[in-house]
Amino acid sequence: MRTPGSLLPLLLYVSLLSCCFMSSIAARQGDALRVFMKIKATGDMDTSDDLNTVLRDFKPELIPQQGSKEGDKISNLPGQPPNVNIGQYGGYIAVNETAGRALYYYFVEANSNRDSMPVIIWFNGGPGCSSLGYGAFEELGPLLVSKDKLIENPYSWNKLGNILFLESPAGVGYSYSNMTSDYTSTGDRRTAQEAYTFLINWLERFPEYKNKEFYLAGESYAGHYVPQLAYTILQQNNKGGISINLKGIFIGNPGLYDIDDRGIESMDDTLGHFEYLWRHNLISDEDWNTVQTSCDFTLPGQNRSEACQVVTVLNYLRTDENLDVYNIYGPKCYQDNTTVTSGPVGTGDPCAHNDVIAYLNRPEVVEALHAKITRFDEGYPSRDGTIVGKFDKWEDCRLVLLETWQDSPSSILPILKYLIAHQTRVLVFNGDLDAVVPYTATRESIKRLDLAERKKWHLWGNQEISGSLVVYEGNLTLATVRGAGHEVPLSQPRRAFELLQSFLEGNRLPIAKTKEDLSDLGINQNEDDLLTDPDNRRKGIKNPKG
Repeated sequence: MRTPGSLLPLLLYVSLLSCCFMSSIAARQGDALRVFMKIKATGDMDTSDDLNTVLRDFKPELIPQQGSKEGDKISNLPGQPPNVNIGQYGGYIAVNETAGRALYYYFVEANSNRDSMPVIIWFNGGPGCSSLGYGAFEELGPLLVSKDKLIENPYSWNKLGNILFLESPAGVGYSYSNMTSDYTSTGDRRTAQEAYTFLINWLERFPEYKNKEFYLAGESYAGHYVPQLAYTILQQNNKGGISINLKGIFIGNPGLYDIDDRGIESMDDTLGHFEYLWRHNLISDEDWNTVQTSCDFTLPGQNRSEACQVVTVLNYLRTDENLDVYNIYGPKCYQDNTTVTSGPVGTGDPCAHNDVIAYLNRPEVVEALHAKITRFDEGYPSRDGTIVGKFDKWEDCRLVLLETWQDSPSSILPILKYLIAHQTRVLVFNGDLDAVVPYTATRESIKRLDLAERKKWHLWGNQEISGSLVVYEGNLTLATVRGAGHEVPLSQPRRAFELLQSFLEGNRLPIAKTKEDLSDLGINQNEDDLLTDPDNRRKGIKNPKG
């Protein structure tokens, strides 16, 4: 029998693999989340979940702004289809006058009945990933990047509301600070506070929305951003200042509780992750039995039994090398920007983010968006003393931010409890093909809230099974989306649209929509293939069936 010491070469290999992964992070917010959780697990970060820390030393203020609504109006974007008229704006809102911190926003008006529609603020995760690159131009905005041009999105969320995409915190995307030390000293607390400061100042530029209903939405690490901002809004409303009519939050594939989500750190850290892989026929019965009998997941990896270390390490290597763990049934995107085969309908385009990165770095696009490229020339010293983290272009995720993040609560559940107690509607949803933040982990986190089930588990869908649903007391709903990965609106745009529509309408259960109902919203169900078949989307083919 080998001693634990005989495993050192294998464990060292995994350590080196993780190190290389962190230094050459792929352009995926799921990758950013996994790297972040590894760093968080080292114990060098403030992980207090005390609600009082969210608003520590916070004094929101209205700040003199240089921009204007008229100046932020975007007429057309490069590559925008002709005869497509969209009310769109882009620009900066200062959130800290002393440091010169300003956040970039992209705002899309509802395509009809703008004045009666709510405002939906969308966040992507990371931390450090862009809601402009992912949310607006890859997932749910009215215009999606397809190679070097834009195509219409038949399932754009601006058919349901006015959509505000915020690049937050400073350093993400086009957002910047004149004090570059800010890029290595931010965290959850500052992000929530400055998102609120952004919002009250943005409403001065767009005062017609001050009395509208607001919803906060996001995915991945936005499972922190969205509840924390919602909590901040409610607290500030109670203080008698500027009142924001927050109605609910809508968060997808979120990391809510570190103990349930420890598998995010790698693919080898929790029983739930191995159960997920086994149930999807991605590990053998023998390995699953070994995990069940030999692994004590309350212990750090290096302190587990030899049998456990071997099986978890080997399966980690297999899955990461050969599987898109963010969409386990989808094709992978390789460095040459092609896929081995075209993915089936419903998998989304795995290379879409590469097109977005190229598009948002084009000078004429930057100019049209009223943005500027953020630079960080000095970088920062890594653990081995080398200078890393420099940037001089738009990136979808900033490694420097997540590697130097200052605070991240171990649990968001106390905030969810507060929101529920204060009549804020909450919908948590999960793509069922995401192995990074699997629905099994989200389900366990929600169970910890100890809420009575108002409606037991059941299926939902529009003339098909689109997922499952559980409705709890206290205005909380937990849903899964069938066939969706880590980024639900990318891989299942129609199902994400239907889920949001039901939520905004206040329906506890998504209504089975007929084709006629959808056509009233200007949606042709045959347009599904445009977005969900990778070949069609990258070619910009519209209505391939018809």
